[in-house]
Amino acid sequence: MLLFELCVRPGGGVEHLADLRGRTVGAPDVHMTAAVWLRILLREMHGMKLADVAWVNGRPASKRHSAALGAPPLPDTRVTELAAGESLQALLESGRIDAAFGDHAAAAVQQSPSAHLLFTDEDVQRVMETAMLEKGFTPVNHTIVVQQRLVEEDPTIAPRLYALFEASKREAFARAPSGGAGMAFPGEAITWSREVFGDDPFASGVEPNRRMLEVLRDQLRMEGQLEREIPVEELFWSG
Repeated sequence: MLLFELCVRPGGGVEHLADLRGRTVGAPDVHMTAAVWLRILLREMHGMKLADVAWVNGRPASKRHSAALGAPPLPDTRVTELAAGESLQALLESGRIDAAFGDHAAAAVQQSPSAHLLFTDEDVQRVMETAMLEKGFTPVNHTIVVQQRLVEEDPTIAPRLYALFEASKREAFARAPSGGAGMAFPGEAITWSREVFGDDPFASGVEPNRRMLEVLRDQLRMEGQLEREIPVEELFWSG
């Protein structure tokens, strides 16, 4: 998860998520899902508002999904763009920003003598326990979208896709830890996840994930990325 790859500068005063209040954070695209979830964690766990953190876009507008989609500026938030020749890595190492995560591509951020990960593995586990057990949501980055017309033409598409992904998830857990590098909790952490969250930490379906969907929807509405408060039921096929 990109948000858990957040890097900070040694001695920069950011040792915990709560320390980001009043700071500047760099991200490839401030509207991207990982940045949205970071703002959710800051709001849900530390009571921060949008205005409490400033942002820097690490990608040029031509490379940002938000620009292509016409996403509005974040309200009450100072967002700046990189100047020509600048990078999030350089801004972080020089102390011009306080934290940053990258995309493993054009807006990469990595560890160096002047930048290290904010989260240890144990920190990630604590944050996930708080989010999932106390707050009731999992920071999910991606979903599968099917055009409405397709499921109207063939109502079996949705349940068949659901069954396929459930089978894939079961196979992934069966192969862990040896084959779990792409999982949220790879390697030995799969044992911890089962002990804490049960045999299926990522239950599928609307009801097990309603709180997560509502938290994400409410954040997007707050940020102006949604024009109205969409009922969760409108987003999923009920046939």
